[in-house]
Parts: sequence; C-alpha cells; structure tokens
Amino acid sequence: MLMHKGGRAMQWRKAQTADLPRIRASFTAVIEDMERGGVPIWDAHYPSEAFPADIEAGNLFILDDGATVAAAFALFELEDADDV
Repeated sequence: MLMHKGGRAMQWRKAQTADLPRIRASFTAVIEDMERGGVPIWDAHYPSEAFPADIEAGNLFILDDGATVAAAFALFELEDADDV
C-alpha cells in the first residue's frame, strides 16, 4: 500500500468496468496536459478505447485511492519481439 500526499491510502489493483469513468477522466487530464506541452501522442480515442478490452482481459491495473485514479498501466505477455 502507498500513501497519497493528502493522507489517503492508495493501492494497486486490477481495474474493473465500474472504474472506467474515473480512468477516462484521469487520462483526459493527462492528454490535455500533454497537448499543452506539445506532446500530442494520445487523443480521445487512444488509449481510452482500449480500456474495456484491457479490463476484460485482466490486463489493466490502476493506482486507486477510492476517489481518483492516480495511475494506470496495461501489462501484456508478448509471444515474440514482433509483437512490440
């Protein structure tokens, strides 16, 4: 378990479908910040459209404090280097 700056406990866990609104809100804020900084590598479609399938496959993990999603990542097993 990690501690949030505001004293709230945070934990890594597998994302669930019910988390989608908070995950998307967090990524929207990141995307807007990246665009302001001149780094437009993500948009309204990617990576957000991949989240439901990543959750279904059990590959999406979030850092959650119960109110916000502070971080998220998808973890995949690759079969060979051509999958990268």
